[in-house]
Amino acid sequence: MAKISVKEVKIIKIISQESCVCKLDKNGITFCPPLYMQRYMAIQEIIEHSIWNGSIKKVVDFGCSEIGLFKCIKLIPGLNNIMAVDVNFNILNRNQFKVVPTNYDHISMHERKEPLTVDIYNGSIADQDNRMLEIYAVICIELIEHLYMDILDSLPSTVFEYIRPKLAVFTTPNVEFHILFPNFTTEFRRHFRPEKNSRNEYAVQFDGIGAGPPGTENIGCCSQMAIFYRKDMKTSSVTSIGSTPYKLLRRVNYPYELDNENCCKRSIYEKLRKFISEASCNKKYVVGDNMEIPLNDIMPYVSDCCLSKDKLEYFTGITTYTVEDMEISSSYNGSIIVEDCKVYQDFRTGRNNSIINAKDINETENTLTCITKNHEFYNDVDELNSNIVNEKLLLTSDKELSTK
Repeated sequence: MAKISVKEVKIIKIISQESCVCKLDKNGITFCPPLYMQRYMAIQEIIEHSIWNGSIKKVVDFGCSEIGLFKCIKLIPGLNNIMAVDVNFNILNRNQFKVVPTNYDHISMHERKEPLTVDIYNGSIADQDNRMLEIYAVICIELIEHLYMDILDSLPSTVFEYIRPKLAVFTTPNVEFHILFPNFTTEFRRHFRPEKNSRNEYAVQFDGIGAGPPGTENIGCCSQMAIFYRKDMKTSSVTSIGSTPYKLLRRVNYPYELDNENCCKRSIYEKLRKFISEASCNKKYVVGDNMEIPLNDIMPYVSDCCLSKDKLEYFTGITTYTVEDMEISSSYNGSIIVEDCKVYQDFRTGRNNSIINAKDINETENTLTCITKNHEFYNDVDELNSNIVNEKLLLTSDKELSTK
């Protein structure tokens, strides 16, 4: 890789490379494991390294091609969002089935304690997309040598000036190594340089993947790797530019199981919501524009999952908690406060009752005013812009793939 004006400091030892071997015989050069898998193993090791303390939550794989890296990183604890981006729509469309949860993912969902969302985008690394903000790690495996010069020139700006991740990893072929491959004539393009302003924020570690057979140490490894990381080890704040040029091809949410405390909390809030729905028109709970319900009145409804009033007060007092169409928080007098309760609106319009009297409406309206929260389904901006690929096309592609 070309020299870059960023101070090199080694912080990670790639242990997986110690067990990899390479041999050269009359049949040519052989890597074990295969070189592509060695790259995936190294990336996995870097992302889940203890130096990050589990803080890598969101990763984008630029130039993902056949989405091969995904299977090696999807099980990394704490990883909540994996984005696969490539400029080639056809390759993405043929391989997008690879992110669908397998039977094993469903059977072993108890092992996953946090949500994982996988997004496949059709787009170029030269374009700046708002959905790439708040990325913790940028991965580019054997990408930069395939880019045209205008795209290559845009890459440092996109990664280091716009996304500004905590971690960025690039691998690229070592041209000197290719003397070991007979009749290899491919010409590699120039390497990139980080923007000048970014060099004060990032440090870099150079390493290699795919060491050659004994006696070839002087030419280095088959793939060279640059690990850029922020010197402050933090994710930098970024500014949205309001641009979403990437097209979302597929979004998958993986099954997971909450830990015991969160399962208990979820059960409590589900029962709370049911109780509040039933009590929403009871005038004794109306205080000003909100509902105020004593914990003593709630305890009989949640006693199977909450053993004490103190525990109920703890769960409702941790933070303001939004349950579908209402906000629940604790007060200082042993009660919970319910705001923005949509149930009242349903009561007014008669959706909760087959018969409703004007007297009931007026009486309730005089004592309780609730604002209906504007809840929208979580859809990608692409869907709003009609950029999302036709679902019929995806289904057809899935069917075709399953018959092959």
